[in-house]
Amino acid sequence: MGLPSNKKRILHLVPDTNLFIQCLPLGELPWSALGDFEEIRLIVCRPVQREIDNQKNRGNDRVGKRARTAYKLFRNIIMGDSDHIVVREDKPIVKVYLDVRLLPNQELTDTLDYSKPDDEIVGCLHKFKQDCQSKDIRLLTHDSGPMATADSLSLDFIAISDNWLLQPEHNETEKELVRLRNRVSQLQNAEPQFQLVCVDRQGEEIEQLEIEYPVYDPMTESDISTFVQLLRDRFPQESDFGPREQMEKPALGAVAGVLGSRMVYSPASDEAIAKYMQQDYPNWIRECENAFSSLHERLQEKERQLRLTFVANNLGTRPAKDVLFQIDAKGQLKVYVPSTDEEESNGQDAVDSLPLPYPPRVPRGRWKLNSQFPNLSGENSPFAMNILSKDSTHWPSFEMPVVPPLLNLEDRRRDPNTFYYRLGRPVVPVTSFGLECEQWRHGIDNEYFDVYLSVDDGQENIRGAIECSIHADNLSSPKRIVIPVRVSMRKVNSLAFAEQFIGDIKN
Repeated sequence: MGLPSNKKRILHLVPDTNLFIQCLPLGELPWSALGDFEEIRLIVCRPVQREIDNQKNRGNDRVGKRARTAYKLFRNIIMGDSDHIVVREDKPIVKVYLDVRLLPNQELTDTLDYSKPDDEIVGCLHKFKQDCQSKDIRLLTHDSGPMATADSLSLDFIAISDNWLLQPEHNETEKELVRLRNRVSQLQNAEPQFQLVCVDRQGEEIEQLEIEYPVYDPMTESDISTFVQLLRDRFPQESDFGPREQMEKPALGAVAGVLGSRMVYSPASDEAIAKYMQQDYPNWIRECENAFSSLHERLQEKERQLRLTFVANNLGTRPAKDVLFQIDAKGQLKVYVPSTDEEESNGQDAVDSLPLPYPPRVPRGRWKLNSQFPNLSGENSPFAMNILSKDSTHWPSFEMPVVPPLLNLEDRRRDPNTFYYRLGRPVVPVTSFGLECEQWRHGIDNEYFDVYLSVDDGQENIRGAIECSIHADNLSSPKRIVIPVRVSMRKVNSLAFAEQFIGDIKN
C-alpha cells in the first residue's frame, strides 16, 4: 500500500458569460456539488470579458446590472495587488482569475467560427488545455451549443445546473423591448425586400473576384521590320497592269449579235497606275507598320473590359420609391459603363476585331460591252449588269428609297419604372456612379446592372473592392454587398497575334 498523495486537487474552469449574468452570486453557488476539490479556479478569458464590457451599458435591467457587477469584479482584479480574487473561503476555496492573454487557438480557425462568442470561448479552452495538459481544465456553461462544440473537440465540460440560475425576471423594460422589436419587424415586412447578388461573365454567383490580367508587350522595331518584309514578300508591289493598248472583239452570245454589240478593252490609266505605285502601296505599307506598332495597345483595349454584373430583385410586398442604385469603387479600382456599341462588340475575339489592312487594289484594264443602243451599253446599265454578272439570273429590280418615319414628338417623359443614370452614363473611369428609378415594382423580373473595371496596366498587383448599395425613400436600411477584387498582372508577347494577322490576309 502506497503513501497517501499530498497533491492538492485543483479544478480549473473556463466559465461562459452566463455564469456572471444568469446565475446566483458566485459566493452563494454550491461549488462542492462539482466534486471533491480543494480549490476551484475560474479563469475568465478575453471573449467573456469583452461580452461583459459590452453588456454593462444596457441600462437598469437585470443583464445590465449583473454585467456591471462582474465588471467591478474584473476591475478589482486588475487594480489589486494579486492576480485573483477569492469569492469563497470554505472548501472548496473559489478564486477568480482574469487572463486577457488567453485567446482562441488559431490552429482551429478552419474548425471554429471565431466571429461567434461561444466558439471563441471553446477556442480559448482548447488553447489553455494545450498549454497545460497536466491540469484538470473544463468548460463551465449552461448553453448546449458550447457543450456540443467542446465535446466535438474531446474537451471536458460541466453543465451549470438549473438550480444555479436566477428566477425569471418580470421586467417591463424587456417587455417593451420585445414589443418594439416586433413593431420594427412589422415595419420592415411592409418595406421593399431586396435580393442582391453579383455574378461573373458566365452568370455564376461570386463573393469575390480574383483574375489574371494579361499585359501585352509592344513589338520591337526589329520585329516590325521583319513582319513588314513578310508582307512585302507575300504581297509584292505589282508592275504588270495588263495590255497597254485598246482592243475590240465581237460580243459572244445570240443577244449580243442581234444588237450588233462588241466588247471593248480599255487599259488601266496612267493616273491610276501612278497612284497605285506612288500612294496606295506605300500608304498600305505605312498603315501596316502603324498597325504593328499599336498592336499591343489595341489588344490591351480589349482586355480592359473586365465586367461584373449585379443582379437585383424586389421580393417584398411593396414597390420601392425614389430608388438610388449606387456603385462605389474602393482601393486601386475605378468603374465605367461603355457605350452601347462597345458593349455589343465586347464579346468579339481580339484577333477577329483587330485585322491588318488589305493590300491596295491593283489597276487593271477592263473589257466592257459597247452597244449601238446607248441606253443599254455602259458598264452600269441594267442590261450590261445583267449580261456581265456571273450570278445574275433576272433583271435588277428598282425600289423606292425607304423614307424614315417621323419622330414621335408626343410624350418624352421618363418611364417611372425604368432605371436612368443619375449623372449620365459613366463612359470614362470614375470612382462611383448611380442609377435612379422613380418606382421599383415588386414581384417582377430581375434587374441586371453591368459594371466594368478599370485597372492601371503599370501596376503588378491591384487590390480593391466594388460596393453595390440600394437606397430608397421607404427602405429603412440600405441593401448592400461588397465584392473584394484582386487582379494579378501577366506579361504577354504580341508576336503570336501579329503572325495570325498575316495568316488571316487572303491572297
